[in-house]
Amino acid sequence: MNNQQLSRRKFISKSAVIAGGVCTAISSTALLSDLYGWVNKRLQTDYKDELYRNSPIAKYWISTSAKNNCTDCHSSSQINGKSQFDHGQVIVKCMLCAQGCVIKENECGKCRARMNINGSLKSLVYGRPISIHIDPIEKKPFYHFLPGSQAYSLATAGCPLSCQFCQNWE
Repeated sequence: MNNQQLSRRKFISKSAVIAGGVCTAISSTALLSDLYGWVNKRLQTDYKDELYRNSPIAKYWISTSAKNNCTDCHSSSQINGKSQFDHGQVIVKCMLCAQGCVIKENECGKCRARMNINGSLKSLVYGRPISIHIDPIEKKPFYHFLPGSQAYSLATAGCPLSCQFCQNWE
């Protein structure tokens, strides 16, 4: 997709093609904004479906669909001598960070970077960096570690923390 600005005329003609020729003549601003909203929602829905479908399966998680040791997720007082704990639905427990999110079907963890899709945890950010830099090592939280050297920084969306002083909240 190119980053050119579209005139209203080009936008309407392209939208008519996308809408399957439903749009013949639109002159009202309200109708134009409705059409733009419809096209934008359609593209966004297609993007999300494609993202969920193409996301790789994450590492470091356990699922209730597999026969695991129930003490991985539950305390012995919750199990009460049962051979298996009945969850009623397929949930996964993410074990990547200290949050230990228990994620229900079609929901994300606290970091918003991992999602339970059909009983398996998928990484929504793998292969999708938002920032890549080469920074001086002094910017990193290392104290006197190879002074004057450089560090490769890679960032993706999502964070499991809720720091009040966060500089990366957006």
